[in-house]
Amino acid sequence: MLHRLAFACTWVLVLGASGSLCAQADRAAPRGLVTAILLEAPKTGPTRIECSARGVERFDAASGALVDRFDLPTRCFAGVAHSAGYLFAGGEAGKRGVVHAVDAKGRCITSLEVADDVVVALARHRDLLAVASADGSVVLVRCAEDLSTLRVERRLPSHRGGASAVAFDAAGRFVASGGRDGVVRLHDFARESLEGTATCREIASHTAAVLALAFAENGELYSSSADGALRVHDSEGRLLRSWLRIARDLRAMVVLADQVVLAGGDGRLHCVERYREGRRSFTATGSGRAEALCSLVLDVPSGLAFAGTRDAVLRFDLAAVVGDGGKGGEARR
Repeated sequence: MLHRLAFACTWVLVLGASGSLCAQADRAAPRGLVTAILLEAPKTGPTRIECSARGVERFDAASGALVDRFDLPTRCFAGVAHSAGYLFAGGEAGKRGVVHAVDAKGRCITSLEVADDVVVALARHRDLLAVASADGSVVLVRCAEDLSTLRVERRLPSHRGGASAVAFDAAGRFVASGGRDGVVRLHDFARESLEGTATCREIASHTAAVLALAFAENGELYSSSADGALRVHDSEGRLLRSWLRIARDLRAMVVLADQVVLAGGDGRLHCVERYREGRRSFTATGSGRAEALCSLVLDVPSGLAFAGTRDAVLRFDLAAVVGDGGKGGEARR
């Protein structure tokens, strides 16, 4: 059974004067760039699955020991959990982008080629998968309940220079995509034309590549980018709020009740309050030099978070933060 997960920025607010984070770094076997992390809780104990330069691997969440490797046809850069197993995606650079349906034991059931370059981001709502690829394409893929089949449902407008992020809202009405062109597209499937085309609002408020997207519980859409900005729009595409010059390459985020926390290429975690002007930044300690955070996931029940870098996975104890509703807490080693 999979825990409820919050994908995006792993974060800690520290009480005290130092403004720093304490984290454990799992560096026993360098992986190369860790682009995605999934957490699961089987009866034998919690494990995490990582997509990295070495492939897709399962590790013991407590010790960091390697448990097994998945035998997949291509390198994978993104992954999501499914009730029947997993969906991973990647491909071959400049050649093809592929989605793989994988059973609970890590065996590939079927694969579907969806693009002319690697898949870099996935999002799932029930049996529908949103796929963003480096060739700029954004594709919706329908999955069978048992993952026995995958089929392209429809293709959405492409992004110039490559698509880099996708997200569903909680109800599955909206799909958002972001690209290297700095554009966010918001597709509303409750307002389809007679030809079956969803209403699409194009949002061009960023000045650099859009790197992460997330919907809040009230339907607001948050987008972060390489220009160091965080912006929030409503379902009509209207700009509501902006935070500028937070950090370069804001690659991941998590939206909580009162705040948004972002991870950037400066190796720091940045917390901004959703409805006020408060903003704080924190630096990781105990993990050597500052490293860009590339992938993050938060296990809400346990309060543990894992952040992938270029050669390691950092583990944070966020129990105090999660228990406080995301309003602050203390970091522990």
